[in-house]
Amino acid sequence: MIKDAKRIFKAAVDSVDPFRLLADVELPKTGFSRIKMFAVGKASEAMAKAVIEQLGDQLDSGLVIVKEIQNVTFPKNVKTFKSSHPVPDQRSLEAGKLLVQFCETAQVGELVVGLISGGASSLVEVLKDGVSLDDLQKETSGLLAGGADIQALNAARKRLSMIKGGQLAQLIQPASSINFILSDVIGNDLNTIASGLTALATDDSQLLNTVIGSNETAVAAAKREAEALGYETRVLPDPVCGEASLAGAKFASYARELLNHSSTKPLCIIAGGETVVTVRGEGRGGRNQELALSYLSHVMTNKHLGESIFLSGATDGGDGPTDAAGAFVDQTVMKNVEIERLSPSDYLSRNDAYTFFEESGGLLKTGPTGTNVCDIQILLVPASQSSIRLRSSPHP
Repeated sequence: MIKDAKRIFKAAVDSVDPFRLLADVELPKTGFSRIKMFAVGKASEAMAKAVIEQLGDQLDSGLVIVKEIQNVTFPKNVKTFKSSHPVPDQRSLEAGKLLVQFCETAQVGELVVGLISGGASSLVEVLKDGVSLDDLQKETSGLLAGGADIQALNAARKRLSMIKGGQLAQLIQPASSINFILSDVIGNDLNTIASGLTALATDDSQLLNTVIGSNETAVAAAKREAEALGYETRVLPDPVCGEASLAGAKFASYARELLNHSSTKPLCIIAGGETVVTVRGEGRGGRNQELALSYLSHVMTNKHLGESIFLSGATDGGDGPTDAAGAFVDQTVMKNVEIERLSPSDYLSRNDAYTFFEESGGLLKTGPTGTNVCDIQILLVPASQSSIRLRSSPHP
């Protein structure tokens, strides 16, 4: 069943491939004296590639700001810049300067195509007068360690910035601006995604923001794949948020609830969202690994739950500052925990989920996926254990 869980997760990630999503969008190619393009975020390379293929020679120039430079070759008129994530550094300020210079040169009658995805808030920055890079780094690191969600984190970034909160959109004026956005924010609030780089408070006929993919897109694809594999499938109605450890406990309660209830089909529970971790220890890990470890800590005393499968993964392939997308719990992992005499609660207390799953064999590694729409959770229950009676979603 773990193969099924990984297949369902892969279907979710594939559904938000930014290249495919933008390939379905028809870009305007006439009516403008010049067309420029900028891309910023974890999905910027794939998004830029799709637009370049569509526009061809009609693209005058481009700027692509990335977290990691992948094996993508762009035309000479498209500049690529590697910046910093999740904590901004000097490269973020350099990237912000490049972006401002690129956008503010746009003139009346020209079109600027913006390609925005998760991670942009850290990758580009122009600080207000009196705010130092050290101020920004301390604010960002403190909020991340304290378990702040994306709304709180990006609200703080906007207060310190001269390009966020719609200010970049103002720099593009009087040119026209069309922005395609891959959302890493549950609910797709344009003021929060990328700290609202192009989100103006007032209507502007020359500005268009369009969300091309989101966590909801990935969840829907996961559901289709699970059903194709023969699972009775249910999607939790509310996003998974709050402390990762509490969400893991809630999923464990679901697994226990589904015991001793017969069903003709195996059951798949799918959820999406983004949790947080309040850092207490010096260990390695990320929110998805912590969520999965919390789940395991609550089910390992019940041997009947050993046949159930749980997986929690980040759609961008990077869970926290690690090389894993998340983690999974199956029979093999639980057996290894017993053999190695590992204590889940001990590792949880140190925020050391990566080491735990490295030792027990439960790390989910996909490599960078080139997309980013938050996280996906998958719970699989064999037919002999399953029921479709669920009362609530994993809000702490």
